[in-house]
Amino acid sequence: MGRNKPRLYLAIYEQPDNPKQYRLALIVCPKHHNTSSRSRHIKRYQITDIGPAGQDSQCRYEQTVMSSFKEDPQILVLFRLGKIKLSMEQFETILSEVSTNSGHGVPKSQNEELHDELWIRAVMAALEARGALAPPLPTWHEARKEAYNFVQEELTAGRWSSAWKGETGVPLRYFGSGLTVYIE
Repeated sequence: MGRNKPRLYLAIYEQPDNPKQYRLALIVCPKHHNTSSRSRHIKRYQITDIGPAGQDSQCRYEQTVMSSFKEDPQILVLFRLGKIKLSMEQFETILSEVSTNSGHGVPKSQNEELHDELWIRAVMAALEARGALAPPLPTWHEARKEAYNFVQEELTAGRWSSAWKGETGVPLRYFGSGLTVYIE
């Protein structure tokens, strides 16, 4: 496996209409994310609810290409999940195969709407089943717990307040190490 394979990150976004809940997405970018924007290629993968409120969830799988994290102002933190061992084409095929329709590939309880967290959990299981990520691959429970704790640490430190005088950029945490860097 090459040393400069792309990395997979869990992105946590603010949800302006409900600040106590977050939106999630997966982001893939090169190992060296602070390179010039001409050579950087950041891709965001997510599902978006397109169904009417109060009815069964209808979601659409989306991909977005960015050249900088500055293009994504609602992103709170990134959490590194692992190194992608497959080609990007193989990786994207796995993501697109995880259905966005309830009951087909995404675990859903009887009274639970399909949402981004369930989709990401199903994607992580599919990636693990195909050996797509280099170890150590966290379980969804481990990744979720550490990522949400990271958001709370940053919130407690006052990162998103107008008085923040610390590092600029998006905080990125490496799973299991506690190492945090800030990227543009």
